[in-house]
Amino acid sequence: MTDTIDARTPQHLLTIDGLRVAYRGRRGEVRAVDGVDLAVGAGQVVAVVGESGSGKSTLAHAVIGLLPAGGRIDAGRISFAGRDGEQDLARLSERKLRALRGRDIGLIPQDPSVSLNPTTRIGAQVAEVLIVHGLANSRNAHVEAVQALADAGLPDPATRAQQFPHELSGGMRQRVLIAIAFAANPRLVIADEPTSALDVTVQKRILDHLGMLVQSRGTSILLITHDLGVAAGRADQLIVMSRGRVVEAGRTADILDNPQHEYTRKLLSDAPSMASGSLIAGRRTATATDTATARERGGSADDAGAATPVPLLQVSHVVKHFPLPRRGGGERVLKAVDDVSFSIERGRTLALVGESGSGKSTTARLSIALTAPTSGSIVFDGLDLVKARSGEIRRARQSMQIVYQNPYTSLSPRLTVSQIVEEPLRIFRVGSKAERRAAAADLIDQVALPASVLSRRAAELSGGQRQRVAIARALALSPSLVVCDEPVSALDVTVQSQILALLVDLQAERNLSYLFISHDLAVVRQIADDVAVMRNGQIVEAGPTQQIYAAPQHEYTQELLNAVPTRAARTTRPN
Repeated sequence: MTDTIDARTPQHLLTIDGLRVAYRGRRGEVRAVDGVDLAVGAGQVVAVVGESGSGKSTLAHAVIGLLPAGGRIDAGRISFAGRDGEQDLARLSERKLRALRGRDIGLIPQDPSVSLNPTTRIGAQVAEVLIVHGLANSRNAHVEAVQALADAGLPDPATRAQQFPHELSGGMRQRVLIAIAFAANPRLVIADEPTSALDVTVQKRILDHLGMLVQSRGTSILLITHDLGVAAGRADQLIVMSRGRVVEAGRTADILDNPQHEYTRKLLSDAPSMASGSLIAGRRTATATDTATARERGGSADDAGAATPVPLLQVSHVVKHFPLPRRGGGERVLKAVDDVSFSIERGRTLALVGESGSGKSTTARLSIALTAPTSGSIVFDGLDLVKARSGEIRRARQSMQIVYQNPYTSLSPRLTVSQIVEEPLRIFRVGSKAERRAAAADLIDQVALPASVLSRRAAELSGGQRQRVAIARALALSPSLVVCDEPVSALDVTVQSQILALLVDLQAERNLSYLFISHDLAVVRQIADDVAVMRNGQIVEAGPTQQIYAAPQHEYTQELLNAVPTRAARTTRPN
């Protein structure tokens, strides 16, 4: 372990000594936090890093007394130097903890879609913190709330205060949570995965603004994240947790330069933003060498196993408009996709990259005939999907499959894993019941899952295991093209790395083509042969992946690359 953060320095705002937290369930007791020590100094950013299940969120919830049912603190001390002096938060009553929450300790939760009240206007939700703690009354609370929204960086805060959460973008909703957390000017803010659900450009703007608030107010931050890339660019100190224990702790620079624990090294190697190489580089180089050798000997590219580069999918000048409500009697449309063209060869990966709302997911749905274009041409394996009959499209869908973003919602909770994987075979009447069951077992083996999962349901699996099941289901009909719509964005970096490696291996074995949808250029760099950058429904730049990385031409591509969290983005502050 590197230098342990001293938990006795007087200027420390939060000091945790020997904390143990356990959950009681039907299967007995589970130790979630086991003897954790850490400290957060005044004006300091301390990042707690680890995979799901490492105990980092439980640690954060223990600090503010928000453990879920069945959770309890078994041992340890949580000393906090608040406005009322030093107190042990582990032994405070619920009444005293409520007085601290919001006033002395703010919380930025992970998901604004479930953290904000959908029936209450934004301004009222911010004002509530001030009213509850006696920092404003009913007459001036609204004015103070608007100022808090402005401080959090929301444009036109007076208008936003009158809106409901569903009327704001994800980035705006996250800024509302920041406004609520900072409204009472707390001494400590716990940021629990505050940007994991956001596009990289929005993530950067949120983290930049959070850093500005820390510097201007002297607030301390306890940052909870699974991404060492985010922590590397923002934290003064790192705490690395695994299985409820701290495995490494120290200055950020020291841990990044010389990680001591094997788990820390794995987190660093798995983080897409910290990786420098490509998962497909070796395979593509080998293929190119074989092809060149065959030609030198007077053979053809086919002699080396390389097919003539006829596109499997050809998208030409595709347009997709969605009608909008009429205003003033005139028709209005949203140009979701505007004159988009690209092609994908067999065995290769094209990545569509852009922020939410750029049109990339709509383009993916158009590409496999899940929705019809307003105009343009889409040819898949020689079949014009725009002009084809429904029966022809249905047959073609056996060769076009999709892996969705969220493995927690894309798998039926009622079916076993075997039934989920067999479902495409059953729908297309492929094989007998026994043959389908055998095929499911073989597919589960191909995605590196044990046969024991076949009888389990999705709720019994981890996020990474669920996504492997989704991939197995997509492969059941032996497709030529698989659309991967943000397939790793909901997963920890270590699981991300495993799924990306699996996709590359399956592509090599089956000669698959991928249309890979992502907002993260760091992920794309590892898996894609070619990249098309989308903005406002148009492709603004396209080319080989390495070329796009080495010399981006469009300012928006440059912005996406600059937004990737890296150690180079780290802002040095006094420790």
